[in-house]
Amino acid sequence: CDVVVDVGGTYDASKHRYDHHQRSFSDTMNSLNPERKWLTKLSSAGLVYYHFGQRLIAQLLNSKEDDAITNVVYEKVYERFVEAIDAIDNGVDICEGEPRYHMTTGLSSRVGNLNPCWNEKDVNVEERFEAAMTMVGTEFIDRVKYYGSAWWPARELVLEAFNKRTEVDSSGEIVLFKQGGCPWKEHLMNIEEEQGKEGHIKFALFPDQSG
Repeated sequence: CDVVVDVGGTYDASKHRYDHHQRSFSDTMNSLNPERKWLTKLSSAGLVYYHFGQRLIAQLLNSKEDDAITNVVYEKVYERFVEAIDAIDNGVDICEGEPRYHMTTGLSSRVGNLNPCWNEKDVNVEERFEAAMTMVGTEFIDRVKYYGSAWWPARELVLEAFNKRTEVDSSGEIVLFKQGGCPWKEHLMNIEEEQGKEGHIKFALFPDQSG
């Protein structure tokens, strides 16, 4: 095979071998690239994402691999989509101790539910595998396009509101967004941090759906 994923006991990108089951494997995004902060052990999904994610996101967003938006979306999709797959595949719990409740509708659970039950007979496993690939692929593309076309553009609105905060109130502790509904909280915290103003904003105002 030209590419072997999740089997074979070998991780060698030069030969397109992407398995993580061997005892010697312990790589994370951070160990492969110190500029990436994530320390969760990679699964084969994470390995494939590490090597091909930037290129794929550039194609989906019609951008270039070295464009800022490509890198931002690459990191966001790992943090909010792929890392959980890595963790679950490697048995990394989301918390220490007994969880207060269980999530059974996550992507990994839904993929697992496509496996034949122990007492099912005459199951077309290839069909189930195709269904799993379609489901995962659809969600992956959806997340990439959301972060590229909705989440990231909202940053400009938040930055504009932050820069005009003293026009709203002389304290500079209130931001006013021209429209509601945009994802603003994470952007606001990031902008505050970048400008050395952590915790400075006390109120965020925006119109509701009725105006």
